[in-house]
Amino acid sequence: SESAPPSGWKNWQPPQVVGDELRRWAQATAEIVTQQLLSRLPAGSGVSDFATPLVQGANYAMDQSPLKQDQQCEAGCISCCHVMISVTAPEVLAIAEYIRDNFAAEEIARIRQRAEQNAAAASEADAAGYCAENLPCALLDEEGKCLVYSARPLRCRGWCSFAKTACGSCYLNGNGATTVPIDAHAYTV
Repeated sequence: SESAPPSGWKNWQPPQVVGDELRRWAQATAEIVTQQLLSRLPAGSGVSDFATPLVQGANYAMDQSPLKQDQQCEAGCISCCHVMISVTAPEVLAIAEYIRDNFAAEEIARIRQRAEQNAAAASEADAAGYCAENLPCALLDEEGKCLVYSARPLRCRGWCSFAKTACGSCYLNGNGATTVPIDAHAYTV
């Protein structure tokens, strides 16, 4: 389902650019929006007060992809949940807040244990080595569903595949064995 535009974005339209020009636009837009949000936050605001509008804006921008209808990602698919991803400090804090607010102490302990096990197993690995370890994200439940789906990092939100079979092959055969066509618009946002 398409997300609603965040407050003040009613008439926003994505640029009709690609490649480096789209990356430059995305970076400049992120900097401007971040500065605007920081200047409007009242004293004592929490991380979620800052992160939530950014995530809403990013979701809205990703939903504007001209190829959104061709994305084959779906809930429960875990092919991309075994790769090293980058997260920003506000995302980590927002995820921690989400976990603290939504899970019992026992589940939080299980998440922490899985995260510690992954960190130990991959302590010396680069991205390729991490993928070779085939470590599931510490935020997956026993059935492979994301426990923090609504608070997941933007990197996870932007990885939108056009070929579910390629994702499965990549997952089964190692990350470098298969090229996965992704939605460049969503990924760049």
